Amino acid sequence: MCITIQLTHYVFSEYKAVMKLRDWRKLRGLTTTEAAQLLGLSQPTISRIERGQSWPNRVTMERIAVVTENAVTANDFVQEQV
Repeated sequence: MCITIQLTHYVFSEYKAVMKLRDWRKLRGLTTTEAAQLLGLSQPTISRIERGQSWPNRVTMERIAVVTENAVTANDFVQEQV
């Protein structure tokens, strides 16, 4: 039971982060290519992050927070403890 709760909570945290990043990009009218350039990432990388297929490392999380002016923070990518 505890494992199921933690897994469910983890999926929610992942969903929250990718949705916030995608929402930030779309709100500004940016393509994935334009967002990737701002973030110093490749277009395929930003696309994989937005689809939840890739997870940014600590440095990338910090860069995302700076570029998005904390609209998306490292805490959004961190699994919350249950």
